[in-house]
Amino acid sequence: MLEEMQRSGVNRTRSTRMAGRMVRRQLRIGDPSGLHIRPAAAVAQTAAAYESSVRFRYSGREVDGKSVLDLLTLGAAPGATVELVVVGVDAEEAAEDIARVWQEVLGNAPAVDDDRAETPNA
Repeated sequence: MLEEMQRSGVNRTRSTRMAGRMVRRQLRIGDPSGLHIRPAAAVAQTAAAYESSVRFRYSGREVDGKSVLDLLTLGAAPGATVELVVVGVDAEEAAEDIARVWQEVLGNAPAVDDDRAETPNA
């Protein structure tokens, strides 16, 4: 069965979809209420519109950016900086759109490229 799936291109489709660029952004939680349900839902909904893998990292934890519940379990407080990591064929577009929505719903300073970002305090 596995050989048949491989011949039909099932594995190639998955690896092709996930192939592509990795984009990282540092995003600050500017809302005094922190990352609560409404902004988490807006971010997850935006992330789900893209093929790329979307992950958020904070204080040693990494969660799926397409899951509202996962985002809420990050435990990032107001003022914290989280890392957005997007990998895939539409990574650049996804990262830009997610960062834009993040800024709109959490009222933070603009996202910066990882190369220019300050290291978040853990």
